[in-house]
Amino acid sequence: MVVIVQIIYRAADVIDANLAAAWLRHAGVACYVGGGFLQGGIGELACFDLHTVSVHDSDVEEATEVMAAFASAPSAAPIDGTAAPDPT
Repeated sequence: MVVIVQIIYRAADVIDANLAAAWLRHAGVACYVGGGFLQGGIGELACFDLHTVSVHDSDVEEATEVMAAFASAPSAAPIDGTAAPDPT
């Protein structure tokens, strides 16, 4: 049996990939985080677009909607140190 998956998200690092995967799993979409074990092989610089999140081919449409919400969600801790906007 061949299972076809598609990469729906290319993450900046392994933490970002797992956060995206958590959003998908919370929405009921099964997913796979790839590349997490490769980071240690090249050190802490993830310079090859290693971290991805993939879903089954039949879940791409739903996963794309979830990832759009993920991308537009306010950050819990903005890099510049300012307070995150109130999501309500």
